[in-house]
Amino acid sequence: MSFPLLLPSQSQLIQRGCYQYYSRAANQKNFVDANIKEYFQWSRTPQGRGQIQTLRDASKTTFGVKLGLTVHLPDWSDILHPAAVEMSMKDCTQNPLAEATYLFSKNQIDLGRTIALQELPQEQVELHNDAVFYPLMRNFAGEVILTVAERPNGSATIFLPDIRQPQSNSLFAVQRSSRRAWSEGDIVQENLAGRTWKCSVYRFTGGPYDESCRFWIDIDSHLVIRYTFESADGSHWRAELTDIETILSNPANTNKELVSL
Repeated sequence: MSFPLLLPSQSQLIQRGCYQYYSRAANQKNFVDANIKEYFQWSRTPQGRGQIQTLRDASKTTFGVKLGLTVHLPDWSDILHPAAVEMSMKDCTQNPLAEATYLFSKNQIDLGRTIALQELPQEQVELHNDAVFYPLMRNFAGEVILTVAERPNGSATIFLPDIRQPQSNSLFAVQRSSRRAWSEGDIVQENLAGRTWKCSVYRFTGGPYDESCRFWIDIDSHLVIRYTFESADGSHWRAELTDIETILSNPANTNKELVSL
């Protein structure tokens, strides 16, 4: 796999991989390559801090953009409680369209955004103690869905960057969204990215998702290995994990030792 993300200096690779997107128009029978790839890389420093980098490359589509994400973790193993998150959007020639930095304290996000080279006023977003922040990318989805499913009634309000209107000044603003999540119950085996995965299939509703959307979550690593989604125009989407490399036997289990696979 040709990998576009550089490992941070003096950091140890934990896991990296790639999702491939496929689409099918409402009047088509077969899925085709949507020309969207989403790369992710998780690493940790000798001091135990972590960093997760993600790049969603849709530069060959009508969207014509690349969406970048860097999540800074005080504890490398706790991916849902970042100290800071950086996001960027660039066009297909690498010109910057927008940037955002989210700084997290106990009950607040301090947000700085730049849209079309124009710096916007600083914003503060209040958080409650058990707030769930979802950085949008597929490699975070499994942990977010499992967390929501464990909340009372399987529901929670999540906070996430807004990318619904990339041409507006709302880009990267913090959006609140009510979500529900539940398991279909059965454990299924799936063969993807050269491995066999034992998965629970989850429904995750709210925001753009209705009950037709399904997520296959590996019960060991908590990675989403596949998801399917039907958009409002009747088109169908599927994202699948196509490449995976890891040196951690079970990233979801912090009691495991790092090993070389």
